[in-house]
Amino acid sequence: MDYDSAITYKNLKLIPIRWNLPAPPTPAKYPIWCHLARAMQQGLITVQERGTSSVENVHWLSLYNNSDKNIYVSSGEIVAGGRQDRMVTHDTIVPAKSGRVDLAVMCVEEERWSEKRQKIAYQQMANTHLRKTLDQGKKPGA
Repeated sequence: MDYDSAITYKNLKLIPIRWNLPAPPTPAKYPIWCHLARAMQQGLITVQERGTSSVENVHWLSLYNNSDKNIYVSSGEIVAGGRQDRMVTHDTIVPAKSGRVDLAVMCVEEERWSEKRQKIAYQQMANTHLRKTLDQGKKPGA
């Protein structure tokens, strides 16, 4: 691959990448990807509370990917339901047929942690203010 000169606009930097071989690779040689919203909508991934209702599990959800697709989970996505609505704290890739993967999350509701479980569903990306707060709270290398 060849990398062209970077193009910068405000806080965004794009680096064009060009394939330098005679023909681009066929899609069959590379894994199939899916975003969390679509994966949950299509039933490709199951999202569950991790363990018991103890408070140590408030910052984790368990994902089960039994599909043949790699699932991309973006930092800032909100998963509603369960014992608490939560926001994903780190970009995560859940490999195809990986079984259980624990996902780091943070609460986005005050004082709703409960014993009662509600159906878990994809909600949306968090608003800009909430995502900025998450980014400012991350430590380098985290």
